Amino acid sequence: MASSDSSFVSLQSHGVASFLLAQAAIGIALHKIVLDAEGRPIDYITVDANEAFEKMTGRPRAAVVGKLITEVSPGIRDEAFDWIDFYGRVALGGPERTIERHYAPLGRWFRIQVVSPEPLHFAAIFTDISEQKKTEEARRIQASHLAERVKEMRLLIKVSEIARDWKSPLPELLAKVAALVPEAFQWPESTGARIRFRGEEFASAGFRVSPFMIAEVIRVFGEMAGVIEVSMPEGPPAIADSAFLPEEENLLRTLSRLLSNFAERAESDAARLESDAARLESEAKFRQYVEYAPDAIFVADENGDYIDANPAACRLLGYSREELLAKNVMELLAPESREVGARNFATLTAEGESSDELQLLSKDGSPIWVSLYGVAIPGFRLVAFCRDISARKKAESTHELYFHALDALDQALIITNSEGTIIETNRAFLALYGYKREDVVGRNPRILNPGPRVYADLGHSAEDVQKLFGGLWSAARDPGRGHWQGVVINRRKDGGLVWVNLHVSSVFDEGGRVRNMIGLPIDISESRHRDLQGKIELYSTIAQVAALRDNETGNHMRRVGIWAKLLAKSIGQPARYCDDLESFAPMHDLGKVGILDSILLAERKLTPEEWAEMQKHTVLGFNIVKGKQELEMAAAITLSHHERWDGTGYPRGLAGEAIPLSARLTTVADVYDALRSKRSYKEAWSHEEALAEIQAQAGRQFDPKIVAIFVGLAPRFAAVFEELQ
Repeated sequence: MASSDSSFVSLQSHGVASFLLAQAAIGIALHKIVLDAEGRPIDYITVDANEAFEKMTGRPRAAVVGKLITEVSPGIRDEAFDWIDFYGRVALGGPERTIERHYAPLGRWFRIQVVSPEPLHFAAIFTDISEQKKTEEARRIQASHLAERVKEMRLLIKVSEIARDWKSPLPELLAKVAALVPEAFQWPESTGARIRFRGEEFASAGFRVSPFMIAEVIRVFGEMAGVIEVSMPEGPPAIADSAFLPEEENLLRTLSRLLSNFAERAESDAARLESDAARLESEAKFRQYVEYAPDAIFVADENGDYIDANPAACRLLGYSREELLAKNVMELLAPESREVGARNFATLTAEGESSDELQLLSKDGSPIWVSLYGVAIPGFRLVAFCRDISARKKAESTHELYFHALDALDQALIITNSEGTIIETNRAFLALYGYKREDVVGRNPRILNPGPRVYADLGHSAEDVQKLFGGLWSAARDPGRGHWQGVVINRRKDGGLVWVNLHVSSVFDEGGRVRNMIGLPIDISESRHRDLQGKIELYSTIAQVAALRDNETGNHMRRVGIWAKLLAKSIGQPARYCDDLESFAPMHDLGKVGILDSILLAERKLTPEEWAEMQKHTVLGFNIVKGKQELEMAAAITLSHHERWDGTGYPRGLAGEAIPLSARLTTVADVYDALRSKRSYKEAWSHEEALAEIQAQAGRQFDPKIVAIFVGLAPRFAAVFEELQ
């Protein structure tokens, strides 16, 4: 064979490289490495570049072709990244390399793939990924914001659960809350919390007083009883605009109201227990309880006129006892609660007991939410016990506002219980999947799973799918992790598929059991489609190299790909397999780039030596694409498409089903096209002649089962050939 330099010059002389570079949609530049006396890369010369390369890099072709890179970019040796060594390793026989770099002069990101078409030469293939990088950065920021909101929501859930199940003294609850608070802040490892209440102090491990602090008052029945504080002893990181986010300040306000409510409940319950005991001892003690009870107590007759009220009732509404005794029950009801109050009074007089939540009007006209429990006692007296629940109502309103904020997020969100049943979702989730809320609440997220057949069609084995979802449940139920992230395929209500980057976070109780799971699916279908199209374009470009070396046409490659896919679909191969075959079958003769023109383009019968050299194109093509997972099918096709069913083919003499299926399918498609096409050494055959020849070679050159499928598809083969001549 000729030397590397002469082979490359030959490639240029036939115009192949220039045609390929001009036509490719991605930026491509061909270079030759320059070595020093010891064979080390010290520079490289640009041989050619296409228009896309000029547009992407801002360097006109005339300014770089034929010049050393150190002339074009004098400062290249001063850069931190050694480009000459990076490219030189590939040009000197190293493996294909890919890198992503930011090009500051243009403010653009590029993915650079480097391959060596022949010794001492390399091709740099540029793909502009700036938009992809912007999307990734936007998603990273969005995910960070969502993570902060999820931490805050998890804290509120944990605090609510502690209070709900709480049976210990109030100080124990406050100590647990103080320890939990730093978890919800953006830098938990450098954040501390302290709660001071009724002269006692409860602090997390990292709390210290510092200039960077926020605090909220804890009020019990309207009076200051304590304070909750959050500090950052070392100050915020350099990347932060401020020590605390506005959302964190809102979270602290919500926590202070929750703690106020808990404290009021605790003190009210304690007071009630003490008063109940006193009431059992004597009427005098009962009266004392009424007088000093923290809850408001009203006594009315059967007409609703007040006949007694305790000091707490007077404080609640701002009236004196005498002013209250001059009023009727209905006079103290806020307008929006009068219907509820009238119904409650009727129930009390008729059944002897009633309870409700309603609003009373204070002396200054402001409404006050109360929880009311009424009981009728002998002597036509109606006693109402009222507790001020304004703080709780306000907290509930805050919680509702918090949920509405989540519902308004553009990020889809789903919340399940410990069994995986959906209990809540937001509008973005419903819009992503095309469901209504009533369609999903109460059901399992499995309604989004398209099933094993879809995963199989897209190239995922049953073992892969089991590992994927098994890993999800294992991580989500492990208190040591509690988070999982991975890419899954979902099905919309209309049947369409959507690829999502799914984040799952779990909320655990004190025993380490899952309480809730929060799912955040991020739609990556568009970026996945762009990546797939980019790969297809790259594979098509690679296939053109071989086709142009052999004076083939682009339509030849398209026909072979289409026919191979038709055969694969007809024998029941998955959709992903069929699509890959359509992309890789045209690459079968890739190795011909390494065959001399004197052999490849000879218009005569080759000598035995020349024929032996020609047969090497299978191994040459295999060596170009081997070792790359996504090109495994291409490697199998390039190496084995000249193997024969009877074992007399080359290069390895494989027989029968030992020949890869992809190569057997490609061989039938390629031979049919070769027979139908005119060559320098033969005329084109008719469809009928080609069909008869392939049938005659069943069991010898071709897999007989594939030939049987081919015969049934023969009219479609003929139609494609006529359409794409």
